[in-house]
Amino acid sequence: MNYAILKFHFSTAVHFGDGVLNSSVTSFMADTLFSSLFIESLKMNMNQQLLDYVNSGKLLFSDSFPFKGREYFLPKPIMAVRNEDSENQKIKKKVKKIKYLPCDKVDDDFVNSKLDFEKYADVKFCRLDEDTKAAVRNAEKEEPLPYRVGVCTFMENCGLYVIAGYENPSIFEEVKTLFDSLQYTGIGGKRNSGLGRFTLEIDHNCNAIKQLIERKGNNYMAISVSYPQDDELDNAINGASYLLVKRSGFVLSDSYAKEQRRKEDRFVFAAGSCFSNKYEGTVFNVAASDGLHPVYRYAKPMFIGV
Repeated sequence: MNYAILKFHFSTAVHFGDGVLNSSVTSFMADTLFSSLFIESLKMNMNQQLLDYVNSGKLLFSDSFPFKGREYFLPKPIMAVRNEDSENQKIKKKVKKIKYLPCDKVDDDFVNSKLDFEKYADVKFCRLDEDTKAAVRNAEKEEPLPYRVGVCTFMENCGLYVIAGYENPSIFEEVKTLFDSLQYTGIGGKRNSGLGRFTLEIDHNCNAIKQLIERKGNNYMAISVSYPQDDELDNAINGASYLLVKRSGFVLSDSYAKEQRRKEDRFVFAAGSCFSNKYEGTVFNVAASDGLHPVYRYAKPMFIGV
């Protein structure tokens, strides 16, 4: 497998939904990315190729994580920190505040409490604000109605990146076409208000992360939201330490139904979840029974050894 880092340099604020319009989270997950790419692929008649690539494991994506300059961060492993210090409770509180660690620290340094936990609890990549927008339902009869949107603005030299794993260069070139198109469409919510625009930078010099992905260990940390196939589930959760997150949302398709409809809710393992046994994962069809076409939710894992 080959790997590339795709860096999102945002030229506008972004809105990544958490179920409440006037707040935003600071990153997007692999299933959101796949859905955005799939919509772009429909415009270019590339949707079946994209689906085939991910179903066959020839193409994988991580969740998005922050970068600061040339330093890449990954999620904190969801596992117990080993420490025999009498101040163990203080260390636990510091660890709880940490969300991300530099990619070269997500290993024994973290597990064996060799890090300055306070230092990494205070790393900032962005700021969260509220932006006022105006909704105009009927310009001739009604006054515009103001509403608040939660937005995330990244600091200088900071942004988000995703890791793409691909079987061969020709697959990557096809997918890059979709990313190039997505730059102008934007990612996240409220794109029709100008949010979510970015410039793409590709970094093929990612040996440190490639080594983590290829490293063998007693545990493997997922760096994408994912879920095992039915026959993989029992083996996957044996000895695992994980967090489940609920994934939902609306179908963004005019041909799916007469009115806007919700996707079928799914619980998946969050990035940072740790497993003793790897699994292949799946792509769900989350369309309702009366939907006019399938709707896909990406749930394929990308692992690193920890």
